[in-house]
Amino acid sequence: MSSDRSVAVLAESQYGLVTRAQARARGMSEDGIHRRLQAGHWERIHHGVYRLAGSQRSPEQTVLGVCLAGGAGTFASHASAAVVWGLPGVGGRSEVTIVEPRRLRLEGVTV
Repeated sequence: MSSDRSVAVLAESQYGLVTRAQARARGMSEDGIHRRLQAGHWERIHHGVYRLAGSQRSPEQTVLGVCLAGGAGTFASHASAAVVWGLPGVGGRSEVTIVEPRRLRLEGVTV
């Protein structure tokens, strides 16, 4: 399977998102990632997190993007978790909890 296809299959299971590390693990080169960004095939949503062009934007995609950007041990919490669970009347600022004490700064995100 080509690296493009492998990345697309993964992104399909992640609301259209893929991380740089995931793309590299599937055989994508740094130049390949850069070319896809330059051509508009991918869109950077956070440092190291990309949305494949044409994927449907959704609240779940936003929440997962924040969790992927935070790395291992980053989980949706509070209002973000409520969005994932489909609870009515929530939204707005993304909120995550991180397991290990570390500094995490993402624009528009409460940690």
